[in-house]
Amino acid sequence: MGGGFRFGLAIANGLSDDPVGRALEAEQSGFDVVLIGDHVGPEPAPIPTLAAIAAATTSIRIGTMVLNADVRNPVHLAWEAATLDRLSAGRFELGLGAGHTPQEYIAMGLQQDPPTTRKRRLMELVEIVTRLLAGETVTTAGEFFEIAEAHIAEAETSVPILVGGNGAALLEHAGSMPMQSDCRALDAPSRTGTGTRCGGHLSISNANSIRSVEEPGIDSTRLS
Repeated sequence: MGGGFRFGLAIANGLSDDPVGRALEAEQSGFDVVLIGDHVGPEPAPIPTLAAIAAATTSIRIGTMVLNADVRNPVHLAWEAATLDRLSAGRFELGLGAGHTPQEYIAMGLQQDPPTTRKRRLMELVEIVTRLLAGETVTTAGEFFEIAEAHIAEAETSVPILVGGNGAALLEHAGSMPMQSDCRALDAPSRTGTGTRCGGHLSISNANSIRSVEEPGIDSTRLS
C-alpha cells in the first residue's frame, strides 16, 4: 500500500443490496478500498462477499472493517484471509475487532465475555494469525488457544492487519507487532475523533470512511 490519502467505501445499510455492483462503481470512481463489516443479520457475510468482489474487480483493494475475532478460530481465519489474498492478487486487508454487539452474541447462542477478556483474546489471535499468514508452522498454548503444528498456504502478499478497539493495552499490542506484519491500530470511533501513536503508527478515528495519510516520522496512518 502506497503513501498519501486513500479513500474507501464501506458497504453497509443501504449500500448492501448489490455489494458487487457497489464495489465496481467504487473502483470505476477511483476509490482505493472497499470495506465490509461483520454484523450477523441482514447485512451480507463479509468473506464470501469479498470473494465475489475480488472476482469482479481488478484494482480496488478489499477488506474487513472489522471482523469479530471473538467468534473466530485463528487458524481458520488465517486460512480464509490467505485464500482471499490469493484470489484478489494481493489486494486483501484484514480488519479485526473484539466484538461489541450483545444482540449478535444472543442470536448466535454465545456468551459475551467482558471487554477486557475479549481484548486479550483478540491480542492472542492477532499474534497467531500474523505468524500463519507469514508461512510459519505454529504450535502454541495460550490463555485462549491451544494449537499444534498449524500451517496454511502463504498469502499472496504481506496482508495488512488493522486492529479496531480502544484502550492502551490493545493499541500498544498492535503497535508492538513486527513491522513486516503491517499491523495497524485503530482507536474506537468517537464524535470528535481520537488519535493514538503506537509502534511507529499514528491512528486517528472519526466515524465514516477509511483512508491512509503520511506524516513526518510516522510509518503509516489510518483515518476512519
